[in-house]
Amino acid sequence: MKPQYLAEAQAELARREPFFADIFQTYTDLAWSTDTDYFAALVRKIVAQQLSTAAARTVHGRVVTHLGGAITVAAVQSTTSEGLRCCGLSRTKVKYILGLAEHVADGRLDLAQLPHLDDETVVDKLTQVPGLGRWSAEMFLMFTLGRPDVFSMGDLALKHAMAQAYNKPVETFTQWGPKVADGWRPWRTVACRYLYAWLDGERVKLKAAHKADAPS
Repeated sequence: MKPQYLAEAQAELARREPFFADIFQTYTDLAWSTDTDYFAALVRKIVAQQLSTAAARTVHGRVVTHLGGAITVAAVQSTTSEGLRCCGLSRTKVKYILGLAEHVADGRLDLAQLPHLDDETVVDKLTQVPGLGRWSAEMFLMFTLGRPDVFSMGDLALKHAMAQAYNKPVETFTQWGPKVADGWRPWRTVACRYLYAWLDGERVKLKAAHKADAPS
């Protein structure tokens, strides 16, 4: 379900930058997360770290199957490290997932509290759990809690999307990226979500062009 603030955010961003108006018209069917299973969402974030989207999807599917169809604290605590390793997870990620389950089970991380906290407090709470860095916390804010004004400096896909969209060097992103994003406030999440979609679309076009140009 699309967030209530989406129409207002789109109108304001399109007014400021015509570039966004074109993106909004192109990606009218952009999916918005309605995930309320916070534990499963955080496990997905750990699984996805340093993996391509396709690889992360495959490994995550194996984890879901291994745990009986749902990623829950009880299911994680009832399995073994070896079982999770067989899903394609590294030893480090297995340790992180088991540790996350412990933090939730013993109350050190109160998932039910997270929707009621401000963005930085959510980041602070999550990054106290080994394996959940700032990027994971920001992705949780953006894709799970649906917070409207999140910007992730450490997101590689976002760096490349902004560099391509604004014709700027990705190598100097730290110098110009935050300044560009400041112009999107208070709707940085919306801008980022559509830039992700736009970058995926550009990659598809490029791949199709290369295929068409390839000798038969």
